[in-house]
This record gives sequence, structure tokens and C-alpha cells, in this order.
Amino acid sequence: MEIKWLEDQSGTMVNDESGIEAIATGYFDQLFHSNVSGSPDQILAGINSVITTDMNNLLLRQYTSEEIFKAIQSMGPTKAADATIISAARLRSIITEFEECSRQRVNFDKSLISFSANTLENVQETIANILQVRITIEPEKYLGLPSQVGRNRIATFKYLADRIKERIDAWNKHYKDTDFMESGLGNYPSLTWKSVWSAKALLATGLQWKVGNGRKISMWNDGWLPMPGNSHITKTDVSISASFVADLFIPNERKWDIEKISNLFDSEEATRILSIPLAADEHEDELVWRYENSEIYNVKNGHKLLQRGIRTIHYTVSDEIKGLYSKLWNLQLPLKIKITIWQFIRNFMPTGLNLYNKHSANSSICRRCSRDVKDGRSTVNRAQPQQVNWKPPADDKVKINFDSAYDPNNKTATSGFLIQGSEGEVLGSGITKHSYVQYSFVGEALAAVAALKFVYESLFRNIELEGDNLTIIKKNQS
Repeated sequence: MEIKWLEDQSGTMVNDESGIEAIATGYFDQLFHSNVSGSPDQILAGINSVITTDMNNLLLRQYTSEEIFKAIQSMGPTKAADATIISAARLRSIITEFEECSRQRVNFDKSLISFSANTLENVQETIANILQVRITIEPEKYLGLPSQVGRNRIATFKYLADRIKERIDAWNKHYKDTDFMESGLGNYPSLTWKSVWSAKALLATGLQWKVGNGRKISMWNDGWLPMPGNSHITKTDVSISASFVADLFIPNERKWDIEKISNLFDSEEATRILSIPLAADEHEDELVWRYENSEIYNVKNGHKLLQRGIRTIHYTVSDEIKGLYSKLWNLQLPLKIKITIWQFIRNFMPTGLNLYNKHSANSSICRRCSRDVKDGRSTVNRAQPQQVNWKPPADDKVKINFDSAYDPNNKTATSGFLIQGSEGEVLGSGITKHSYVQYSFVGEALAAVAALKFVYESLFRNIELEGDNLTIIKKNQS
């Protein structure tokens, strides 16, 4: 809203910019200016310059452990209490001086004081009477937040997370016939709801459906295709009777209808659809976060996605290196080997030096050769190969080792598992070749699934899962 005129003290209407500025400045200057000012002379009169340079240096020097021990030994219970009471009286005097000089008052009715468990009750009462404040045992909240925070911060602020969860649950009840992604902003939204609702665009970018029974997922409108690439079907044919993903299954079976899919979609999208594994047991469709192998959204990942949309990082790569990359990606090698070579060329290997530079380690010393190297790539030349020994499980357990080899050109994977007992005896094994595998992570997951299915059917219950994919292991542990 634009201010067109103001009235000055004489009652004259002023409409020019400089006059309006002068009236507004004068008004607020008078509003916040106190005509009554206290004098600090009584405080400054008590401060005499009697400390010499030598005395000051002596006071500022580092105290020793012997001096601390001697001071603590000389403090008896009575002396400590007396000293505390004297300090409280001095603090009350300082507060009084502050009120007189600043013309501001401390609201002691809202002030509280708490004591440690070893403070005597009579000392507590004396200090509280001197300061004219109330004693509290349980710290109270101020403006909805705890006035004191101890060592266990998670427990202190847990009630905030519980209240936020209750508020979100209330929103879910409010949208009974829809969900958050389809909800509207409303007519009179609160600041909290507007802030949460503004994140819908970010969530829409990363959320996609994970195929279960396929009955909730619209084949043409929802995102459900796996990465890489767009999660939505690019070509929509509304004349086709199939509407939901469930229509692409073989009736009464947990298998894709390859013929129908090949007829409806081009080869690229058909391959991506057929790469989606279907669980043997039917379960509900669910929304997951497509940019994390764990399929769980977190704030850090959302922040990275926003940053990716704001700016793109460009690396300077020579023509020679570009040619090397082109040859590297065309080699008939497993993808994990190609990525390892690329990390080595770019010096992205998790060496001691690189971890130290990223503040993930306290030292740049190599854990293998125990040397402090200046170039992360030289670690490969200096370090001796580390022998990895298989460790047997406990007596009452069996150990599952699983792995997978992936062929990115043919989109196939070969997975295998080995099950052994505490004496190293082989209890079971298996190897399977999979078609329509979109990326290596799926091959690793299929290997773990096959191993766990074998274990379950063999009535083994106490197991240890071992592999080179920590995400899959954590998923199974949860």
C-alpha cells in the first residue's frame, strides 16, 4: 500500500516524498527515544584503574592442573555455599544497577532458577529469596520451547516431532477422499501449511509408484517406470482398453504379459517395463523416492535435487580424456569395473587423502600401507593387496553370501548365492540368469531375494547376510 500524504504536528498535510520521510522519521525517533536517562557515574565510580600490566599478565596466564586441584581441595561445603550466596547477592545488585541505567526492568515473576541435586535446600531458598525468583524442579517451556537443553537433545525435542506428526495426521484426516499430492492450498492457509504445500513440486519430481498389484497405478497418467529416464509413459493411447498397470499382467499370474507390452509400447519402454521385478506374493502399490536405492526420501537428497535444478557443475575435461571415456564405456566389462576405473581417473576413489579433504576422516594416512600420500591415485601403486578372509557365522547361524554380474549392453544379470554353516560346510547354493534388468542394483537385489527364499524354504531362521551392497542388507535387516 502506498502512503500518499501525512499530517505534521501543525496539522498541515504533506504529500512530497522528502516531507513524508521527515515526518515518519521524527515520529519513530520520538516514539523510541527516552527523555529519562540514568547516569552510569555510580557504576563507573566504583571502577578504579589499579591493575598494573604485570598483574594483568599474571591473571591472564594459563592456570595449571595443580592450581585447580588445590582450589577444589580448599573449598568445603560451607565455604562453597557462602560463596554462592554472596555471588547471588552481587548478581541481584548488578541487575538493579542495570535497571536504573537502562530504564528497563527484569520480570522476576516469569524468571525461574534450578539447582543441581547436591545443593542444600536451605541454600536454594536463600538464593531464591535474594534473586526474588521461583525455584523449579522440572524446566518449564518458554514460547513453546524448553528453557534448558541437557545432553540428550533427542529426548528433549522429541515432543516437537510428536506434535508435528499429530498435525500431519490431522491433515490426513482432513483429506479423507484424496492425499497430499492431490490436495489444494485452501482459502485461508496457515504459514505452516503453505510451507509444507510448497514442497509438492519437489516431491512430484522424485516420487514414483512401485508396482505391487498394479490396481492403483494409472498406466498413462502416473509415474511408474524405473530409472534412468522419465518415469511416465511418453506415448498415450486412450483408445486402448488397458487403464491400469494391472492390465499388463498375465491373468491370475504374477508375470508380465510380454506380448501385450511389446504391442503397446516401443522397444525402449517395453524393456523398462519388463525390467520391473514382480514379487511372488501380491502386495499393495506404494509411492517411493526414485533417487535413493533405499526408496526413502530424506532432506539431504531433496536439497541435492533442488541444487541440481538451480545450477549445473561443469568439469573441464580434455579431448584426450574424453576419448578415453568413450572407449571405456564401450568396453565389454561389468559396469562396476567401469565405474571404478572412472573414479580412479577422476581421483574420486575413497582414499585416505580424499576422505580427509572431505572431512570424513581425521587423517590422510592410508589404511593399507600406513603412508601419508599427497596424491590419492598413488595409493593404488603403493598399497599392497589386502587379503579378505571369510569369517564363519556363530554356531547357531548360517551365513548367506550373494553377488551379481551385470551386462549393461544386453540388460541381463547373473546372480548367485552361497549358504554356509559355522564350520564352513556348504548348505546350499544357486545361480540364476535374469533378463530385462535395468541396472546392476536390481541384479544384486534379485540375488539376495533368491538366497532368502531358499533359506526360508529350508527352514533356516538365524542368518547372517553378507554382500557388497549395504542398502540391500539394511533393507533386509529392517
